[in-house]
Amino acid sequence: MVSKKLTTTLNHIHQSLQLNDDEEKYAVKKLTDNSMTALDRNNSLEDMCESTTGVKPIYNKQYDLMSYNSGPDTIPIENLEKAMKAVMISLQPLPTPIIEQRLKDMLLLITLSKDADPKLITAKIKALARKINENFPADITLEGIQTVERQCRFFPSFAEFCEHMDWKLKPRKLLYEALHKCIANRIKTC
Repeated sequence: MVSKKLTTTLNHIHQSLQLNDDEEKYAVKKLTDNSMTALDRNNSLEDMCESTTGVKPIYNKQYDLMSYNSGPDTIPIENLEKAMKAVMISLQPLPTPIIEQRLKDMLLLITLSKDADPKLITAKIKALARKINENFPADITLEGIQTVERQCRFFPSFAEFCEHMDWKLKPRKLLYEALHKCIANRIKTC
């Protein structure tokens, strides 16, 4: 059974880690500034988390990332919060209207069937934009759209976007999960 103090502390930390509107705008701006690729950002984020919290990647025999360890129990909660905030910033999605516009621009680069219904295409764009916004961060979204523009000849499905973007998102999701566990474990030991 979880104590009331632990629940209160976890709720306080969770609230303090939520991004406000200004932080969300900053995150999108930072993720879309083209200063680094999504993979470079993943490496930088991983390095920062490892140096501040001791959380390290765990690979299988094929060198596929499987998870992250939980780091030492003596990590200051402030370090965990700093790392978690950085991960949350890295997960900030691109606003749906921007994704919709990028998908509309992509229409000029792909082949549409002769009998393509404009209403159906518009509906597909809105649905794709919503799903991409719900599932992927801004930098990975932009890179994914660029990849799909180069590789798809016909109007892409959400699965095609996922194929190009899921693997870039995996390290961030695993870091988020590992840090969340670290914070919960750290609070229990306090």
